[in-house]
Amino acid sequence: MLKNQAANKCLQPAAAAPQRGTTIIVKTCDGSDLQKWILQGERVDGKYTGWWIWRPKVNKNLAMKLNRYNDGSWDTLHLNTPYPSSDRLWRIAPNDAPWHL
Repeated sequence: MLKNQAANKCLQPAAAAPQRGTTIIVKTCDGSDLQKWILQGERVDGKYTGWWIWRPKVNKNLAMKLNRYNDGSWDTLHLNTPYPSSDRLWRIAPNDAPWHL
């Protein structure tokens, strides 16, 4: 789960049967499969790069993607095809440091 421990909130697709374009929302954690995510490491030439793709357990053919607007801003998450690109790759930082895209 991608969970905010203090608020007991988790990320999940807005639809029970998510497809490309489904928005990712914040809901109270309930332990359902909608709130479970698979973390897949990106590989280049057979070696992990340190970047990751988040895929929903309920549809592993999708990946978490940031919405990008024409002005260059990023603000919401939705699901799209799972290929490595700047709007789909995440880096998990050590020691509770901020994550980077």
